[in-house]
Amino acid sequence: MPRENIWFEDGNTPVPGLFSCCRARRQEAQEPMDVHRHGPDHFEIVYLAEGRRTYFVDGNPCVLRGHEVLVVRPGETHDTRGMAQEKCMFYAVVLRIAREPGSFLCLRGDAADVLRDALLQIRSTSFHGDPTMIRDLDDLLQACASPPSDRLRSARACSSLLSFLLAVIRCAGKQGRQAPDPWVEQAIRHIDAHIGTPLRLGDMAAAMDMSESRLKHRFREEFGMSPHDYVLRRKVDLARERLQSGSTRITDVAMELGFSSSQHFARVFRQYTGMSPSEFRRTTRTK
Repeated sequence: MPRENIWFEDGNTPVPGLFSCCRARRQEAQEPMDVHRHGPDHFEIVYLAEGRRTYFVDGNPCVLRGHEVLVVRPGETHDTRGMAQEKCMFYAVVLRIAREPGSFLCLRGDAADVLRDALLQIRSTSFHGDPTMIRDLDDLLQACASPPSDRLRSARACSSLLSFLLAVIRCAGKQGRQAPDPWVEQAIRHIDAHIGTPLRLGDMAAAMDMSESRLKHRFREEFGMSPHDYVLRRKVDLARERLQSGSTRITDVAMELGFSSSQHFARVFRQYTGMSPSEFRRTTRTK
């Protein structure tokens, strides 16, 4: 279900130390993110709910897919290295990791120090999250949006934020990601084998021996996107490879990948990359 964009910054959050929190849905590719860093005591957590996003943290590439988490520690730079920000939906939370002992967010004493230290000890830059994080983040944003006259506003915001942070720490501590179910490889093989033809949801569901509703649910659970979105992204990825490495005409690339016309191909390609196929070919060949 579509969710509106919403953003709260310092001074507009009911939790001390919560610098900002937001939810953003990008319906098409956006301008690249410039290199930047937050304050020296700022700790950012990004949860990608849908789609795919590529970041560079201190120059190191990190590709996020649906339900994955990115951690940007104090002092680290992050950007998209000139790449367009892909179509996606994400949440971001920026905390002030203050060094004052015994005080962090809405906690005091040892509890505050233990939580802050657990966040700072996260070693992985990215890892698989938990879809239930969406509920905590939506509850946090809803509490932030409540009027100051709501006497429980701060308590509800603190509760949701702490639940989210504990889930982040728990997921970061897991040893790797579980191997995907066999149906995942089967689904990918089916899509690649029929990439040049119209891929109907009913045919895909039948090949997976699933109902259409079950297939949609599994795709969102595994990839953080619908089957339709996954197929389009796969087509665009293959188009990138062909446009960059070969001299095949753009119209032929469009036909090979099952687009109804070169105009349809150009529209979809721009939606996911922020540029037309001809612009992409020209740009990549001049680098």
